[in-house]
Amino acid sequence: MRFRVTSITFEDEARTILAPLCRIEDWLNAAMADGDFGPGLDSLMIVLISYYIDEQGQINQVPKPSRFSRYKDPITGNEQRCLALHVSVEDKALLAVGQEKMVGYLSQLIAEKLPERPLRLPKGLDYGRLKTAIQKCVSSFTEVS
Repeated sequence: MRFRVTSITFEDEARTILAPLCRIEDWLNAAMADGDFGPGLDSLMIVLISYYIDEQGQINQVPKPSRFSRYKDPITGNEQRCLALHVSVEDKALLAVGQEKMVGYLSQLIAEKLPERPLRLPKGLDYGRLKTAIQKCVSSFTEVS
């Protein structure tokens, strides 16, 4: 299984979280790529979604629920099965964290805010075990930061 860690953010936050997200992604792939959590999944994507709260206290964008989907790989043409897990954070919180502590902050955010259960799961996937493994894996960054 391949892990991807990406974001949907505003430009200011994107500059500060790009390198830390790549570091977390590389760590997950090195530590967990050979893990067996059941069949039916080619990749797992953790998507950090930032939002802002306007003057009236309204959230500008509520993300869709985390879910399982399929897509056609543009290079190979093969169908890929992907589970996207959404983690939301307010933009002000991201901007308040210093660059030197960003990896630890994002890792803690991922560990705490992974969904209990996505909207759709592939048959046979042990999501509970997968979630626990991700949380333990990224917690190594929260302990050193």
